[in-house]
Amino acid sequence: MIPEPVRVRTDSHDVLGSLLGSGLVLTAGDALPDVGGGIRVHLSESAHDGRVAWRDPSTGAALVALDHGIGSARVRWGVLPEGHRAPCAVLTGDGPLRTAVVPEVDGATVDTRDIDQEVTGAALVCGDLLLGVALPGRETRVLAASALLAFPEARDVLADHALPVQADSVGSVAAVDIDLHLALQWFGEVTAGPAPSDPSEHARLTDMCLSMVRASPRAALEAAAAAERPGPLHAALDRLTADPGTPVEVFMDLVLFAVRGLEAWEADMCAVAARRLEAADVPSEHEAVRAEGTVTAHRLAAQLMGRQGRFAAGSDAVTALRGFLRGLPDDEHDRYRTIEIDTLWALAVALMDVERFQEADGILGDLVDSCVAAAERGVVGSRSQLVDALIARSGALAATGLAAEALRSATEAVRVCEELRVCAPDSHTQDLATAHLQRASVLRYFGREDEAAAAESLSQEVREQGPEVPANPAMSVRLLASRGREHAVAGRHTEALEVFTDMVRIVRAEGVRGSGGRAYLAMALLGQGDALFETGHKERALEASAEAVDVCRQGGVDLAGPGSSLMMPLVRHARLLHSMGRTRAVLDATIEIEDLAGEVDLGAGVLASGRAESAAMRAFTLWFLGRDREALDAAESALGLIADLPGGSYVRGQETAVRGLRDTLVTTLEHSGSGPEDPAGDPLRTGVRLSGTSVVQLNSGLFDMALGMASEAIEILRSSGEEGPEALKALAQAHAVRAWAHPENGALEAVVADAEAALHLMRNGAEGAAPRFLSSTLRTRGWALIRLERWEEAVPALVESVASTRAEVERGGAPSQNLADQVGQLARAYTWLGRYHHALPHAAEAVALGRAIMASGDDPDAAGELLGRHLTYLAFPLWKVGDAEAVTVAEEAVRVLEGLGERTPARDRTLAEARQLLDAVRGPGGSSTE
Repeated sequence: MIPEPVRVRTDSHDVLGSLLGSGLVLTAGDALPDVGGGIRVHLSESAHDGRVAWRDPSTGAALVALDHGIGSARVRWGVLPEGHRAPCAVLTGDGPLRTAVVPEVDGATVDTRDIDQEVTGAALVCGDLLLGVALPGRETRVLAASALLAFPEARDVLADHALPVQADSVGSVAAVDIDLHLALQWFGEVTAGPAPSDPSEHARLTDMCLSMVRASPRAALEAAAAAERPGPLHAALDRLTADPGTPVEVFMDLVLFAVRGLEAWEADMCAVAARRLEAADVPSEHEAVRAEGTVTAHRLAAQLMGRQGRFAAGSDAVTALRGFLRGLPDDEHDRYRTIEIDTLWALAVALMDVERFQEADGILGDLVDSCVAAAERGVVGSRSQLVDALIARSGALAATGLAAEALRSATEAVRVCEELRVCAPDSHTQDLATAHLQRASVLRYFGREDEAAAAESLSQEVREQGPEVPANPAMSVRLLASRGREHAVAGRHTEALEVFTDMVRIVRAEGVRGSGGRAYLAMALLGQGDALFETGHKERALEASAEAVDVCRQGGVDLAGPGSSLMMPLVRHARLLHSMGRTRAVLDATIEIEDLAGEVDLGAGVLASGRAESAAMRAFTLWFLGRDREALDAAESALGLIADLPGGSYVRGQETAVRGLRDTLVTTLEHSGSGPEDPAGDPLRTGVRLSGTSVVQLNSGLFDMALGMASEAIEILRSSGEEGPEALKALAQAHAVRAWAHPENGALEAVVADAEAALHLMRNGAEGAAPRFLSSTLRTRGWALIRLERWEEAVPALVESVASTRAEVERGGAPSQNLADQVGQLARAYTWLGRYHHALPHAAEAVALGRAIMASGDDPDAAGELLGRHLTYLAFPLWKVGDAEAVTVAEEAVRVLEGLGERTPARDRTLAEARQLLDAVRGPGGSSTE
């Protein structure tokens, strides 16, 4: 019989307890009265007065005698298995909560990871045995029954209440005075009726059942499955599981004999059985059976614990399963890979069903790894499961606010699905459509509406395509065009190149003829050219673009409306030439574009934008060539054309750059009276001018042009062999520009490489570079290292960046926002490394800087966003070091971010992260400092 749970209350204290019988309560607490002190015990709906009869000040354990005895003697003490993790139940007012007692060097603790309530004072039972009481404190240590009975005063109090003062081993069995075969026939009677109310009868039947289970496990399981309520047989099964002396053969019978309806105890039994089977030394001829039993036990433990909401224990079972499988030879592991994947799936689904997305993400990450490993080993169906896992993980990541990682997972799902459809074109239509929709959802979270719309459009096209490949090649071409555009917009240029290359092949080989075929071919070649350029194949990019222009010269290819057959391909071709510094070719192309513009009605659409872009490219090219007077005329023309464009035109973004060029040229010509000669034959002048031009383009937001011009400058300057200060300064500047321009294209490794090159030059001969170049380059390197999660490298880089930025701020050369951001990023890097005490002073400084910026009144929304973000950087390490101030700081972060006037996707993400952090630091129950 197990004791009945009660609540034990004083004026300032409320803990759990258990009624042992005969009016005696076992409890524990760190604020209970001394012996003789009054106390109130609540049992069901009644309350009883009592006094402390015994208390151990060192542990807080106590026995409380009620003024009026209630209940009969019912307790049976049990001995904790020494050195073994044992299943148990914690007795609360909400019913028994199944968990485990974990052995420690100096005692034992209760595993409370899956228990969301305070358990201090609760009794721990295994079957019908009371193992001990949960003590106060963060570690939830256990006072074992054997330790309690070692106190002479406690034994005296128990004896005074006619309670036993001896403990039984979980595996000990009283003598059974009945034939075993006859006893097996009684199983139905033992399990069908209510549990006996008499404690001695309950103990006798439990011991009898324990003997019978050991003798005939399958008969016991059949009886237990038919039981209407827990009773002696279930108590016997708990004790059998906890007993280190249970033969491993019994566990093999229990695990391999599947029975429904036993989840109340089966999860624990499976977890223990798996550990016992894994450690068992069996003959080689039985090894396969042992492995089968171990895998099955781990799988059942994980699945059953997930269904019961015991997710931490379920995760332990999954980890143990994967560890066991990794120890098997590959061929044997392959037999169980599907089980491994199914087990991970079951636990992940259980976690997502209760919206525990952060934990689900960890399991789904393991699932993705397992699917990849299975696919590499050729396990049938594993690639399909990988697609599902990637889509599910993207959803979990998005729900936790990790949108960048969510986008990466959804994008990978699309890629894998497309690979599968190459081998089986009529397969995975629904999966691919779902993956595109998931990408669209995450892209919209980022505010990237154009990319989201493209992904949704592609999803719809895939659904409409149906399970079969269209017989008409034009349908395949349209799908490829849509897919290629979606890849290009998302920055997946390698994938875009593959798609557009396939499109070129199909158009040429599949008989898509006439002007429509030429239009598709031109579209594919232009897309192929852009993708080739982005992937570093510049010469091949120009060849594809030039071929697209030649195709369009044949006429009938209206890519952007009537009259656009040649103009828009020429603009795109000129754009590539301009990015590669092919000055003469750019001038030829822009002259032809201007001639074509006089032959067609441009309107206010893409053709007018193309003409304006061409004029801007002509102005910059002429300036690069040193033909300043012509460049000034071209710049004035470009500004006039841009002014006539609608507000949403993409060329509008170039207006600032062109206006800056015009003003520079006016100043130059006023002082010189004429333009310099063509510098094309002078590598140093060419490199310096290219480097300077790239800075102008970067400051104007023309990152692609800046990247191309800086790359050309680097190539020219390095090949020139010049090593003077002017050359080194221009080279350092070009590397810095390329580092800053790279992030728009996602090439983070290249960012770090260029930043390192620029910094090396600035420290070794290019000291003439402006201090802001040094500070900005240091910040860019730190940013890229953080994005790459190279935290160990990021810390020293950010330390240097903070020092440089601090000096620049003190000189008045940079706003204090730059310093606040760098200090905050340094705190973040320390936090990711788990060096919370190092993170705290930097996070506190970042918060102080943020408060000062906010107090200045300049752009309160931006200042509030900065302060809110840095408050989260401070709250997290405070929480990790156990500082209660973490709640106050996290609450302030949420208040600041909620008070921002203008909402943006970035601010919404920061607010979501702050709220999530606040929930975490408050802990179960959501207590607040307010």
